[in-house]
Amino acid sequence: REMCGTACDTDEPKLHSPGDPAQAGDKGSGTAIWEALFQMRMRAMALVRLNSGSNSLAMLQAVVDLSRSYASQALWPQVATHLARGNQLLKLAERELKLDGNAHASGPAK
Repeated sequence: REMCGTACDTDEPKLHSPGDPAQAGDKGSGTAIWEALFQMRMRAMALVRLNSGSNSLAMLQAVVDLSRSYASQALWPQVATHLARGNQLLKLAERELKLDGNAHASGPAK
């Protein structure tokens, strides 16, 4: 199969990003699938937030998953927004690890 851009040259229907001009008049195809995927990823983030908290590593994974979905469709402003949030979560996790490490190092000897 020949690769052209990000899609394979096959007889399979092509998935287009939401609002793609190539999608005009093409009902029930790729756009609806991608929009459903984005909604599913956002719902998963909401559930992770409820279950694990806004600053958890599980939340970081959910943010990265959503960003990856946006990147697969070249929706770069959305990718940048969500990766900025992911970067914040990484910094928080790093700070917590340093605090935990310091607490263990200065704790009583066994």
